[in-house]
Parts: sequence; structure tokens; C-alpha cells
Amino acid sequence: MKFIFQSTVIWALLFTLSCTHVGRSAPVAVPREFSIQGNATTLATRGTQTYYRAIKLDDNTSNKVGTHPTQPELKAGDFSNQWGYYMFPVGTSWAAILVDKEDAMFWGNQHKNDASHQFGVVELDFSLPTGVTSYSFPSANPEWTTFISANYNPSLSTSADRPLLQGKHYSVIKGPMSYTDGSGSYAQETSRVTEKPLTQLAIVADDGLKGVTVKKLFVYQGDSNWQGGPPYKTVKLVSES
Repeated sequence: MKFIFQSTVIWALLFTLSCTHVGRSAPVAVPREFSIQGNATTLATRGTQTYYRAIKLDDNTSNKVGTHPTQPELKAGDFSNQWGYYMFPVGTSWAAILVDKEDAMFWGNQHKNDASHQFGVVELDFSLPTGVTSYSFPSANPEWTTFISANYNPSLSTSADRPLLQGKHYSVIKGPMSYTDGSGSYAQETSRVTEKPLTQLAIVADDGLKGVTVKKLFVYQGDSNWQGGPPYKTVKLVSES
């Protein structure tokens, strides 16, 4: 998510941020009615798909090429009140693949914290492991809003109108990325590169990470002048591994 008045706090979703909770994470519960209105089988039928995720360079140890990523630091996000390994899905055309990677680059550039102003983007393969549960939100519908609001506001998760702890648990969740103006309402985030709605995939439990493999790590030189549109001319590739 992002706040329009403070862009630096957007996207707990793409970066591993700190949280006081420690320990292993169980699958996330979603409201009971979601099992009827959503789609719990789509991911299982798609096989291996490519995704991109922006990372801070000091997060390299959790994203080694050729390995499964490890659980990120714990912080509430769109699809979990504990932690989530969030990724941008990739389209089927070469043009779509390029744009999806650029979306990850944009968020990485916004959060560069290395002394050299560099950031990383990892290319990932994901296939749903056998026996791991998944859920796809079809749209930014009222159930999606309820779920996200409860994740960012734990006190709401036990209230009668926000039954976060009811229903089936899921380890992998796909759906729209959220945006809020700070008022407590949520809408689907829009890409700063294409101005189209953004979708994300989140691994929210340890068993889901077994389906993710880090294929490549790209390191870029960031530039604060890039605030939208195609990558700014000074955002250049430093290395690829």
C-alpha cells in the first residue's frame, strides 16, 4: 500500500520490513464466505510462472540465486498481518514481461537505501507445491477490502463485521495491490509505469516458499528523479547474476 502524503512508506508488500513478532508462520485465514466468491484452484492449474520482486541489497542473503527464498522480516501487509513475500506476476507477451519487471524496478527505486543508491530486483519461478492451499481475489471487491483492512488493523480482525480468523486458511494469495489515502478505505493501486491496475502474488506461509525459486538477481543504480513512466534514463543495470 502507499500513502499519498508519504510515499516512502508505501509497499510493505515488496520489501522485508521489521516487526516484533517472531517465529514460524501458519497459513492465513480469510473470511468464510471467500471460499464461495473467490477462486481456490486457479494457481494450481497454471504450472510454473515468472514473477519479479524488488529487494533491498542488504536482503540478498534471503534471495540467493538457485535457492528458495527464506521468510522475510515480519510486518503486516495486504494479505497477511504477519509477513508476506510479495511478487509482481508477469504477462504472457514480451512487452508485458518488460513492463512487469519495470513495475518492480520502480518500487525498488523508491526504496533504495544502500549508500550507493542501488537496489535489487529478483526474477522468480513459482509453481504451487502439492498440498499447499491458494486463493485468488477476483477483484478489489468488498471481501478484499475487508481482508486488507483487518490485516493492517489487528483490532478489527475479531470484530463481528471483519471475520479474519474464520474460514479456510491459505498459504498463497493473489489479488489486487492496495492503495489508501490514510482514511481507512482501500482501492486497487495503479502502476506508476503503465497507469494500469496492479496485481500481486503473496506467499504468506512457510510451505508456500517451497514453490519459489530465485532465478536471477539484477542490481540497478537508482535515481530519485524517476517518479513514473518508463525507467528514468539514469536507472541503469549494474550487474546480473
